[in-house]
Amino acid sequence: MRRTEICARSLLLIVLGCITSLGATHNSGPQKSSQPSAVRDAASLDANRILAFLNNRCTLYYYWDRAGAIWRSPVFPELNVILFDAGIGVIGKVGNTLRLGFTQWGSSYAPGPVIDGRPALWVRPQDSTRYRPYKITKGDNATTNPDYAEWPGDLGAPTDPQGRPGLYGDQTIWMIYNNADTSVRPYEWTRTGPFPHAALEIHQLAYSHQSTLCDSLALLANVAFFEWTIINKESVTIDSAYVILWTDIDFGNTLQNIPAVDTLRQLPYCWSAEGGGIPADQMAVGYLPLRGPILPSLNDTALFRGTRKPGYRNMPISSFWPIWDDSGRDTADWFFPARSVDNLWKVTRGLD
Repeated sequence: MRRTEICARSLLLIVLGCITSLGATHNSGPQKSSQPSAVRDAASLDANRILAFLNNRCTLYYYWDRAGAIWRSPVFPELNVILFDAGIGVIGKVGNTLRLGFTQWGSSYAPGPVIDGRPALWVRPQDSTRYRPYKITKGDNATTNPDYAEWPGDLGAPTDPQGRPGLYGDQTIWMIYNNADTSVRPYEWTRTGPFPHAALEIHQLAYSHQSTLCDSLALLANVAFFEWTIINKESVTIDSAYVILWTDIDFGNTLQNIPAVDTLRQLPYCWSAEGGGIPADQMAVGYLPLRGPILPSLNDTALFRGTRKPGYRNMPISSFWPIWDDSGRDTADWFFPARSVDNLWKVTRGLD
């Protein structure tokens, strides 16, 4: 559905937790160059009933200009839109100045890593084809899949102990993007002055388990997993940093997508009593954060990148902002706050 055709929709702004700080890291040097056989900026996660189109700027790639993700059924395999767009964000402070990376019908990110404090496409434009999404499926090898053969382990893509591409579930998509290109900003972020970029490098991993379209009762047939590794490439610490998930859920009758959050289950979602062509018992789309950012906690154990870390805990959701419409004024309680850095900072911390 085109942006101009939407009168109301349900959107969610989910803050996954506060990191006390994102410490500065040493900037990586130039990466090796190669010549991939394919050039593209998006790949489809399609192993099960969820068909999601992921691009290398952190957003969803709009399929048919109306959907970033589809829920497939045997009756209507490609008509059931569930998401228009979604993406990850980070907001924090350097001194008294807010810094930000964000997606919102567009993105502040650019493909590739941060190299010597600058976006990769500025430093090594000849490597632009390396900064594509990489997709591997169970059974692939270097002969059958160029992404397998050219897997960018040197950029941070996961590998197994033998150095081969790391496969999660039955299908994996990995990509790397950065927030260091100050000329890039999300859609509609033009009303309140400049966008205060932070030099972040983000590694995104998405994966799912195989199923058939008729496999409606299996939990993993209707689930996709996403993991983000966020690296501060600034020369200074970003303090009081929050991780944000912004998502635009659309399914069935979008005017009846009702946002809600179950704080006990840590489950934000949209539901609807109107089927819109999809069985009513399937009318819900949600996000369950499995592991949030970590903070020191003496008697707890956190899970970080697959490793248990004693003395830490994973942060839960710390705030939730449901948005019914995207056409109102900034001060409306139901309006999305992401045209203003100050408004986003308030909502992130649980204020209005």
